[in-house]
Amino acid sequence: MNKYIVVIIVLLVLFLGTLSFSIFILTQGDNIYSKSLQPAQSEVSKAGPSGIDKTRLSAEEQQKLMRDKIALEKQLIAEIENRPTFNEEKDSPFDHVKDSQVKVFQHKVEISLKDVTWYTIRDTNSMDPVIDAGNTALTIKPQSEDDIRRGDVAVYDSVIARDMIIHRVIEISSDTQGWYSKFKGDNLEYPDPEDVRFTQIKGVLVGIIY
Repeated sequence: MNKYIVVIIVLLVLFLGTLSFSIFILTQGDNIYSKSLQPAQSEVSKAGPSGIDKTRLSAEEQQKLMRDKIALEKQLIAEIENRPTFNEEKDSPFDHVKDSQVKVFQHKVEISLKDVTWYTIRDTNSMDPVIDAGNTALTIKPQSEDDIRRGDVAVYDSVIARDMIIHRVIEISSDTQGWYSKFKGDNLEYPDPEDVRFTQIKGVLVGIIY
């Protein structure tokens, strides 16, 4: 036989042997990988939120666990219902921003508003604990008196203090001069001493950034 033909046959045998071994290793490797995942996945599916493997509990133990859970839920509800309150309905800010105006993404938040102004709160403590020094208050410009409600927090240009004040609206009324509102700081004992006209109000609070 020609020596070149012999060499070719030997090389071909070696190549086929190597290829078969490689296929065997790849196949075994895939099987090992998939098998190593299956136990972990099955253990996660068996374990409940508390981390207890319910498949290892007897029927009696599972029933006791459920009874304990129901008892704790009832106890929590009873504590919330019996918690002492001031039994006083207080005026809260009006819902000036609708859900449709807010879009929350993974890396940003978009709020569709017009005429937005932001203020950095000074250290006066008059609106503690809602607003304090360094907080950023976002306000929108009211278009009419109807855009201001009792319970709203708003910024107004004080004639007496000659400064911008951010307090809560506690009263809305009118006199011979027309519409006016009264303000008070949440952490103050007495209301602000002046009747605030609509033209003095610079913005109604719609958000606080802490």
